[in-house]
Amino acid sequence: MISAKDLTEVRKRDFLKNYNHYNDLNNIETKLVFGKHYDDEVFLTIILPVYDHPEEFIKRALDSALEQKCNYLYQIIVIDDYAKEKGQTVTEKYIRKLNDSRVIYYKNTKNMGVFGNWNRAVSLAKSKWVSFLHSDDFLKDNYLQNMYDIIKEHPQIDQLACNYKKLDFLNDDIDTQAEIHGKSGVKKLRKVKYTEYLYEMKTSVKGAFYRRDKLIEIGGFRSQGDGIGLDDYPLMMRFAYYYNTYLLEDELYLNSWAHNDSLNTKHWYPEIVENYYMWMYFAKKENRVKRFFYEKAAKCLLLERARIYKSGKSWVGVPVEINYDELKHDCQLKNTRINRFWEAVSFCLVYIFQKRKNIVDISEMVNVEEMK
Repeated sequence: MISAKDLTEVRKRDFLKNYNHYNDLNNIETKLVFGKHYDDEVFLTIILPVYDHPEEFIKRALDSALEQKCNYLYQIIVIDDYAKEKGQTVTEKYIRKLNDSRVIYYKNTKNMGVFGNWNRAVSLAKSKWVSFLHSDDFLKDNYLQNMYDIIKEHPQIDQLACNYKKLDFLNDDIDTQAEIHGKSGVKKLRKVKYTEYLYEMKTSVKGAFYRRDKLIEIGGFRSQGDGIGLDDYPLMMRFAYYYNTYLLEDELYLNSWAHNDSLNTKHWYPEIVENYYMWMYFAKKENRVKRFFYEKAAKCLLLERARIYKSGKSWVGVPVEINYDELKHDCQLKNTRINRFWEAVSFCLVYIFQKRKNIVDISEMVNVEEMK
């Protein structure tokens, strides 16, 4: 159940306003356990957050980052969010065994939650750029060099995202060694407009390179417990609103779908409520006629997603508990029926409206030839 306080907050939230979340958890100390930052200037810090994950996950993620074929200086911050495991964790033991100067290991003295942990790592980094590698995911071997080459070629970029490939470890037999090898060829690079994020997370935190100063300037991720919803989606949209976001149409990041936090269904009901209020926030910015159709589309999409989530046929892969009386109350709906006529009309019109907004100028589309 979503609290009255959280509902009031999300209904009033300004989804384009920047708030400084880096000081939210200043009462929690983060201790350096192993390694040190280089004295020389580092181009990139890979942030690898961990919390009681199996050694096989940590090993695979770290190895994929350390075995990159690239010609520039980078480091990896592994930040442990107050593991339940006492003494040396499996993560710490593996890092000490590696004894690689590129790896720096920090531990929080209390649990910060996912986004608080990410913010702390961004604060600790000393490089110009940062990227995020989830501890159960891994990287193709040409990831770092290809991303670097594009940024050097296009200095206007503030965020460079790449596509990711979802590997279903729950249902498929995955050959990780085969997956890890990147392929060369002509790839598309284009600017992404913030309006493209209205109904979908157009780019992902997974594998994206951010200018660290811009990520600091935008205020970081809203800490869990500070309202409802997961803040990676709203932040990506907000980042594209203020800064130059580009997408490389290449799957350089490998996303593991396994028994991890993504299957924790407690996240997904509050998130669809948050998404609904975000859609309504943008609907209110339209003129009276367009606003009517944007609001209709928001309600229909909310109910359609709720139905799919509850059925277990969504991208989550498992059923999400949806109480329609609760949904009706939380989203201030008159009813939870989908009018198929208004659904079809509103979706068609909003699609046309959005297509016009999302047009990217031809000068902002680039062919990146023969990537390594």
